Amino acid sequence: AAGTFDMSLLKSELDAVISMQAWSAEEKALFSDIFVIDIDNLDTTSFTKLVNDVLFAKDMEDVDQDGRQQFWYFDEAAGTFDMSLLKSELDAVIYLQNNLGNDGKEIFEEIFDINIDDLDINTFTSLVNDVLFSKNTETGEFWIYDPKTKSFPEAKLNNFVQTLKRADYLRDQIVANDLEQAFNELYAVQINFSDLNEKDFNLLVNLLFNSEGNLKSEKEIDEFLEFLPTVSTIMQAIKNGDISTAAFINWTKGRVFEISSLPSPLSLNP
Repeated sequence: AAGTFDMSLLKSELDAVISMQAWSAEEKALFSDIFVIDIDNLDTTSFTKLVNDVLFAKDMEDVDQDGRQQFWYFDEAAGTFDMSLLKSELDAVIYLQNNLGNDGKEIFEEIFDINIDDLDINTFTSLVNDVLFSKNTETGEFWIYDPKTKSFPEAKLNNFVQTLKRADYLRDQIVANDLEQAFNELYAVQINFSDLNEKDFNLLVNLLFNSEGNLKSEKEIDEFLEFLPTVSTIMQAIKNGDISTAAFINWTKGRVFEISSLPSPLSLNP
């Protein structure tokens, strides 16, 4: 019972607010749209909401994969706030809003059920968890987030945008050439190509990169789709036991059609 007051936490909260007020007009406008808080015109109610909903927000799902469910912005040991990650998240959203284009925004909303131009606190949280901190299921690495800099580099954001657009192209070509059944049979999936979801997108993404890890061109996608019906027929015959796997592998040796031409997720190892 010292009968004293420690105002250090309140000072840290005010310092956090001041740092946020230094953001760009575009960042502050987006923040206001999402959280319904005007950072430049706070009163007791909005300040309390800012503290509760933003400053002390927690990473409950450990989406940054550091093994902890810590506060996003509050450093408990130091008693201070670092709002740079939130600023980076807002910048990433602004980049997507400016670079996806109409078609990109449509497939983005189709896959993630998020309207990138009309975010609220729930859809923003989903965007952060499911998109900005999404991982490559093959390598386990973050697609966009850089854990070293704790930011979302423009190069990675651009790669995501181009991947999304290329997935849209792949889907459109599959539908235009009536290859839905052949694709689903080949990969043993049931994708509804008129309504893609996140799981479908992850599967398509695995097909969009070559062995060097580079995004395939539209020409390369067209070449893949040209062989899709043939490969699907062959794979179905192999699965049904109509063709011997070992015999087929031997037959392809030295021919124009080689095993390496098959989609990478498939295997013909006897």
